[in-house]
Amino acid sequence: MVSSGSFTPPIDVRADASVVWTPEAEERMATVPGGARGLARTAVLRWAMERGHSVVSSGDVGAALDELMPFARVQRRIAETAAAVDSAEQAMLEEAAPQDARAVCRTCGYAARSDTPQRCPVCDSDADAFERLDSEALRAAAAGEGDAAQVAFDGTKLAWTVEARRVLQQLPAGYLRRRVKAIVEKHARTRRLPAITADVAEPFVTPELDALDENAGPHRAPLGVEGHTGPAVDQRRRLPWTDEADDRIERIPAGFLRNLATEQIERLAIALGAPAVGLLHVEAGIAEARARMQRNGSPADAAAACPVGAERSASAAPGCPVQHGAGVRGLNEITAPVIDDLGRRITAATPEG
Repeated sequence: MVSSGSFTPPIDVRADASVVWTPEAEERMATVPGGARGLARTAVLRWAMERGHSVVSSGDVGAALDELMPFARVQRRIAETAAAVDSAEQAMLEEAAPQDARAVCRTCGYAARSDTPQRCPVCDSDADAFERLDSEALRAAAAGEGDAAQVAFDGTKLAWTVEARRVLQQLPAGYLRRRVKAIVEKHARTRRLPAITADVAEPFVTPELDALDENAGPHRAPLGVEGHTGPAVDQRRRLPWTDEADDRIERIPAGFLRNLATEQIERLAIALGAPAVGLLHVEAGIAEARARMQRNGSPADAAAACPVGAERSASAAPGCPVQHGAGVRGLNEITAPVIDDLGRRITAATPEG
């Protein structure tokens, strides 16, 4: 006896009785070709039952069909990516020129003409990701600081001002200066800045200068950012100085040597409990330095750049370093070891109490 019949799997029977389809899911299934629609519906029902869903939405249909047809999923994602790239390219073509930029996206660097953009067309960032640019103020600052523009490797003109270049030249020549310069130029390019001023360069140069001072050896005193500019520096002092002391310290060449000597002399005055730095403290430091150089084998006729008169030495109080070095002539320079030894000797010679 020959007969025919149909078999429905138990999972499909349970699915038909317990799973509800939303109208959006039915519309999504209508897009499936008629020859494969029954197979696709069964696959979606099994997918929903395996995950415990009682309602099939359009998203569930899409996820189930993606697992059933991975090639179609790949093709769809390629089309979505191509559409996104096309929109980004179009947004870049319509991007504002650097002189017209009013705001810049911090994520991708897109320049917008609007002062209050709502969303980035390239990376889809919201309004909080945009940084406003004051191009007019930046151009005015660049005009006041002088123009030192140069052409970059790709032909782009980078308007470095004279003041910005002076800030950059505080770094030692070589790899460090080139690296910081590249970082500053990248910052200016991504933000479409019309010029690189001192205010733009300082946030990148200052940390490098601080790192150099922290890593310096014991022979170097940290000078801070302004200490690297040399003669134009007005070093901050911890004690008041008399006019005679100022005149005497100014005979030392301006820059690192004078700053270091000033620091050591003030340390000596503080150790002695003096309310102000007088001429005697300066002369005492110089005399002690001469004595140290004499003990280290320096010639007795060293250059008299910092002489201390014999008559002043003779009138100094007993035990004062000036009295100790009264017979010694001037030094050609004051080195850091000499000044360090001076501070230790004066501190040790100070009577307690």
